[in-house]
Amino acid sequence: MPVLVLLTASYPFEQGEEFLELEIEYLAREFEQICIVPIQSASGASRGLPHNAVVLPDFIQQRNKKPQGNICGFFHLDFWGEFLRHLPRSLSKDAFCALWRWSAKAHKLEKWLKFFFKENFSRDTPVVFFSYWVDYGALALSRFVQKYSQKTIVARIHGYDLYDERNPIAFFPYRKKIFSALRELYFLSQDGMDYIQKKYPCFVHKYVLARRGTLYHDFSSASSCEAVFRVVSCSFFRPVKRIDLLIRAIRCLADHDFAVEWVHIGDGPLRTAMHAFASQRLDGKVKWAFTGYLSNKDVYEFYRKHPVDVFINVSASEGLPVSILEAQSFGIPVIATAVGGTPEVVSNKNGCLLPPDPSPEQISAALVSFAQNKANAKEKRIQSRKDWEQAYQADQNYSWLSRHIASLASPA
Repeated sequence: MPVLVLLTASYPFEQGEEFLELEIEYLAREFEQICIVPIQSASGASRGLPHNAVVLPDFIQQRNKKPQGNICGFFHLDFWGEFLRHLPRSLSKDAFCALWRWSAKAHKLEKWLKFFFKENFSRDTPVVFFSYWVDYGALALSRFVQKYSQKTIVARIHGYDLYDERNPIAFFPYRKKIFSALRELYFLSQDGMDYIQKKYPCFVHKYVLARRGTLYHDFSSASSCEAVFRVVSCSFFRPVKRIDLLIRAIRCLADHDFAVEWVHIGDGPLRTAMHAFASQRLDGKVKWAFTGYLSNKDVYEFYRKHPVDVFINVSASEGLPVSILEAQSFGIPVIATAVGGTPEVVSNKNGCLLPPDPSPEQISAALVSFAQNKANAKEKRIQSRKDWEQAYQADQNYSWLSRHIASLASPA
């Protein structure tokens, strides 16, 4: 069986990349060993891993000890090529520094990968290098294969690392360099694949639609029996998630004289500010709670124990939200904005699709329609679960992708 070298942001440390907790279980079935290399952070407690997965925090430790290597970012030809390609935007301080940081970090990682490869693999070991994000880790791998040209590298692309508008400098650097080196690039949604295909049509033969999946459960979440309308949302507290907009919409709903309970699952940098805003707008009108971070297991347990009438997501941009898939796997109808890959999973048959930039009143009206029409809401609950079963079961999606990636392994 082959070996997988998996580059992550911080997984299995810290919060985040929860979706990888499930996917790695399927990868572990197809590879003799998985070597996990966090490239941004390796602090805090480690989450549970498959028995054949090992974590290598060596790169983070080495990177932090040698900041002088940053100057090397200027000495790569692809840095200057990228600078020229993006003129005049690359003349701005922010863009120039972003190009340099990517190059410098990739230089350090490439150097570490070469040492790691030489020390740990023999020439006949089949191996796949998998960058879980299209970031400087993928750039380091693209440089790495210039020396080891027979090696297989693949990558996943999500939402944060896909849409140019999500990047502070309004573009992602080194795309052509990375894409030319990849064997395959895996997309979560058709929307994401179409977006990249329009920008980089010459690599279309490398693009693969590989949707996420969530676990099957032998029960569905209950709806409320009493005269209370219960709304759940789940996301990090970041500007793109527009929790402030959701708070305004929940207040509008309460103003329609509905008894409303709202629970938000998640943590993040804006949590304190949003807690203060929710207190200002909702206290005395709505029963609400922020649970903070919950593990996948705890989220499942929440849906098992608590009735939920509707799940809602009002993000300004998305890849394919796993939080929506999790809700649908429990038969919960979803209200969501028509951004990114969301329209591929949410429709007016299994929930309600909002415009990309809705007003609080539009969101509230969608919530009111669910609260007032119980029979229609029940039909959407059934359809929500049915649509999930057809396209987003982990056993189907991750089993296929894991076998496929393993089949690409090349001898070391």
